[in-house]
Amino acid sequence: MVDVRKNIAANITKYRKLMKLSQKELAEAIGAKSFTTVSTWERGGSMPDVETISKLCILFGISVDELFGIENAPAETKLEATESVASALGVKGFDLLGSEYWDLKYPDLAEKVKEYDGFRSYLESLGYIVKEIPEPVAIPIEEFEKAGKMDLVPDEAIKVGFVMGESYTIELSKDGKRIVFTEEEFNDFENSIKESVEYQIWKKQQK
Repeated sequence: MVDVRKNIAANITKYRKLMKLSQKELAEAIGAKSFTTVSTWERGGSMPDVETISKLCILFGISVDELFGIENAPAETKLEATESVASALGVKGFDLLGSEYWDLKYPDLAEKVKEYDGFRSYLESLGYIVKEIPEPVAIPIEEFEKAGKMDLVPDEAIKVGFVMGESYTIELSKDGKRIVFTEEEFNDFENSIKESVEYQIWKKQQK
C-alpha cells in the first residue's frame, strides 16, 4: 500500500524548497499556526487538514494526486490511498478529490455518464435539441444501503432517513416538434438507437 503520509511529507518539503520558501514563510502563506506545524508535516508527524491541503495545492500549482504522490498510480491504488487519508482526517473521499473520487469509487457510473454524453452529442449532430428536466425526488436511505453506496449519503440525510435527489424527463425537439421521455423510456430509446448502423458509424468517426 502507498504510504501517503510519507509522500505528503516529502512533497511539501520538495515544493517548498522549489519555491525557495522557509518553513516559516510557507506557514504564513497558507495561514498555518507556525513553522513548527510545517515542520511536523514534513517529518510525517501529522497531516494537514482538508482546507490546508487545498491551499498547499494551489500555492504549489499541483493537484491533490500529486501532493499525495499517486498521480501515476492505478485507479484502485488511488482510491485506497485517498480513503486512507480521508479516514485519518475524519472526512470523506469526495472532500479531498471532488468528483474524481466518484469516478474512482464507481467507475460504472462514470462510464454511464460518458456514454450518455456521447449519445447526446449524436442526437445534437442530427439537429435535435436535448433538454433534461429535473424533478425533485426523496430517495430512502435503504436504497443506498442495498446498493452499498452509503458514502454517497450526507450526514444530515441520515438523520431524516432520505436523500433529496432528482429524477429527469428528457425532452427532444426538432423543427418545431417535441417529444418527452421518462428516464426509463429514454434508456430504452438510447439502447435501441445504439444498435443502428448510423450510430455505430458516427461513433467510430469520433475516435
